[in-house]
Amino acid sequence: MTGLAHRVARNTFFLLLSKIVTYPMSFLVEVYLARYLDVAIYGRYSFALSFVAIFNVIADFSLVAITTREVHKHRDRADIYLGTTLALRLALGILAYLMVAAFINVLSYPKETALIAYIVGASLVVSTLNNGFIAIYNGFERMEFTTFVTIIWKASSAIYIISMILLHKSIYIIAVSGFLSGCAALAANIYFSSRNKIRPSFNIDLALAKYLMKETLPIFLSSFVLIIYLRISNIFLSKAKGDIDVGLYNSADSLIRAMLFFPSSVIAALFPMIGTLYAASADTLRRAFSKTAKYLFLAGLPLAVGGSVLGEDIMVFLFGEHFRSGAIVLRIIVWQMFFMYLSDLYGNTLVGIGKQKITFYVICLCTVINIAMNSVAIPRYGIVGASVTMLVTEFIPFVIHPIIISKYIKYGKTSEIVSVVARAAAAALFMGYCVNVLGGYHILLRMGAGTIIYFSCIWLLRIVKDDDVMLFKNVMRGVRA
Repeated sequence: MTGLAHRVARNTFFLLLSKIVTYPMSFLVEVYLARYLDVAIYGRYSFALSFVAIFNVIADFSLVAITTREVHKHRDRADIYLGTTLALRLALGILAYLMVAAFINVLSYPKETALIAYIVGASLVVSTLNNGFIAIYNGFERMEFTTFVTIIWKASSAIYIISMILLHKSIYIIAVSGFLSGCAALAANIYFSSRNKIRPSFNIDLALAKYLMKETLPIFLSSFVLIIYLRISNIFLSKAKGDIDVGLYNSADSLIRAMLFFPSSVIAALFPMIGTLYAASADTLRRAFSKTAKYLFLAGLPLAVGGSVLGEDIMVFLFGEHFRSGAIVLRIIVWQMFFMYLSDLYGNTLVGIGKQKITFYVICLCTVINIAMNSVAIPRYGIVGASVTMLVTEFIPFVIHPIIISKYIKYGKTSEIVSVVARAAAAALFMGYCVNVLGGYHILLRMGAGTIIYFSCIWLLRIVKDDDVMLFKNVMRGVRA
């Protein structure tokens, strides 16, 4: 377990560094942008981002996961994999952009909204090319390159947006940030790959391309269906309620996305090893999976409780008085975030052991339920209906995936799992009660007090055990190695 801990530690360290730097930076820029724009224009911009995100799945075609897995097994063919996937990605990126232009017109959106979508959509081509390089880095477990490129990517976007705000530019000028920052990241990728002798082969392997497309098809379909159910609320809201509701909903949703940096980093670091461990050491995989699930649960639960208690104060503190009405959204979907902390681990684990078709079926079920609920709930209840719909549909994989995974990976003792859940819930509820009692104090003081109270409780209740401390020490040694 020590060797695995060292490798996961190094990967997690760099991925966490990337997320720690870029997620807060991107979120703060989005807060600054929301304060600069009025709620309606922010809603229009948020809609364009969500609309383009649907077609970004087509541009990327979920090639990162399978390419990472295959390069991890066949590192000697990295140049072939890079050249072939870049050619695929270029074609897919152009196709995706043409689809953005076509569908935004078919849906008859106003010219202002359509123009923003055209501008934002230009980032699709450079974005998918960047992900091609990142898949190779991940396959080599060289997450430091992924980190450097991602920081350059997000930092250049943040600098550009802030500069345009300070210059009082329009949303159309600001929307170019995705394309320009993608170009900066692409230049960095070319530099890093060349310096490390990872150069794309110009001999495109059509058989490999066919194999990658076939292998990734279930993941792509899952991702496409997933993005539909994650973003379809914005289309329903924009049509049924208008730009203001889209702005309120997305302000809360942006905070939830920012809070997902920790699980996404840990899962991305563990993912390349899941398939290998499943074939070679089922017991090691079980322990790694169980520990990861435990830590994600312990991290997500207090965030959900705290977000429920402090929802209104958080929205006003971050976005301003005009966004106070978005507090109800935050209080609901913060629990969606908690479910995602674990359901994302379950889904990626199934992909890692070659059971990606199962995740596709689950996501299809969620999407059908999501669309059906949204079509009824949003016209009647607006942002509350959209929030409840997302909560319900994220709860489904949270419940179903563990049942499926238990057929392939044995869990620990049920009594131990129940004990951890019960004690952690008690700690989180006590924290929530204390934060609520401190209602007259500044929100930052209440958040700080809540953090101290929660971690003190999980220590006193012995939720963190000696083997957890030992693993943490191994992780620290791995980071320094």
